[in-house]
Amino acid sequence: MGEWREPERLFALADFAVMTRPPGELLRLSDRMPQIARDAFELDEERGIAYHREADTRIELVRITALDVSSSRIREMLRKGRSIRFLVPEEIRESIEKSGCYASPAIASTGTTNEEEVDEDETGPHECRESGASR
Repeated sequence: MGEWREPERLFALADFAVMTRPPGELLRLSDRMPQIARDAFELDEERGIAYHREADTRIELVRITALDVSSSRIREMLRKGRSIRFLVPEEIRESIEKSGCYASPAIASTGTTNEEEVDEDETGPHECRESGASR
C-alpha cells in the first residue's frame, strides 16, 4: 500500500480487504498499514477494521484459512501423482492431466495417479505435448 500511486485517493474511493498468504500470518491490521493509511483511518484493532476519517470507506482484515498454492507446488503435486482438484479451475486440471504435462515419466506412461506407484528415481523431464515446454 505504501508504494501505490495516489493511495489517499484509492482509500477514499473503495473498501479494501487485507488477507495473508502462506506462510505469513497477520493478527493485527496495524502491522501492515503504512503511515499514510494510519493518518487517514481510525483503527478498531479488536474487530480488525480501519474506518476512513472522512470518506465512508474502510480497510478490513479478513481472517482466512490460507492455502499454500503456487505453480511450483502444483507441478510438484502432479509429479508425485497427487490430485490438484480444487486448487485450479476444473477445466485447467482436466487439460493438464489429459496432456500429461508436469507428470513424472512413470505417471505419464502408465496414467496412474497413485503416488505409491511412482518411483521417485523416474522424475526426469517430461515433454508437454501441447505447449512443447519441458519441466
